[in-house]
Amino acid sequence: MEGPRRLLAIPTSPDPASGEFIALSKGKKMHDEDVHESYRSIERGTSNDDNSDASSHRSFSSSSDAGVHTLTAEQHTIKTLEMALASSPNDTISWLRLLDSSVRSLPVSTKRATRARAEISVSLLRRAIDAHSDNATSLRLRLLYLEHGSEIWSEETLREEWERTLNSLGASHCPSWKRVVVWLNWIDWRLIANRTMTTALNDAKRVFAQFHGEEFARVRVRLCWRVAVFLREAGVYCFVPSLPPL
Repeated sequence: MEGPRRLLAIPTSPDPASGEFIALSKGKKMHDEDVHESYRSIERGTSNDDNSDASSHRSFSSSSDAGVHTLTAEQHTIKTLEMALASSPNDTISWLRLLDSSVRSLPVSTKRATRARAEISVSLLRRAIDAHSDNATSLRLRLLYLEHGSEIWSEETLREEWERTLNSLGASHCPSWKRVVVWLNWIDWRLIANRTMTTALNDAKRVFAQFHGEEFARVRVRLCWRVAVFLREAGVYCFVPSLPPL
């Protein structure tokens, strides 16, 4: 006699809560898909965050770079010297360094470039001379000012500037060494610029009149030698009597 039989059938709409059906495979699949989708969403979010951070960093860097101007080494040197001169305007060495730094990068191969260098030099040296009373009596600043000015000034302007220098640094109240340097530089310029021998000799007489006494004996000898060289180059030969035998 057969006992009672129970037909195991898969319900059409299983109820997981009934305990009679556990959809292990489907539940596992759903769980795996959920985890995978969650990971993908996190990955997408992280990627988006990274891109956002990178974009923000690039934007910040660009804005930072736009607001900050990087100075070259020469510009930094000029800025440092300008700051130093603002507190010590009578620092002649700093003025000369500023002059060198200001014209160093300019080309020298063309005529226009040479004039540009002279114009910048004259402007800066004029500024240095006017910045302090000590600078006005600086022989080096004055002579450089005249040297660079000779490249751009007219003959009349150059002569006037030389006369101002002679009256200020070549006067009798100035130190002897300074007077000697100023007058000898002036006669060198005049001997080069003179067009006639008479004018050159008159200029030499003017210098001789500035230096009397034993202390200026070497100065007069040097002046005689300079005039003799000028006469020889002009085609006039000076004959010196031969010395008697010793």
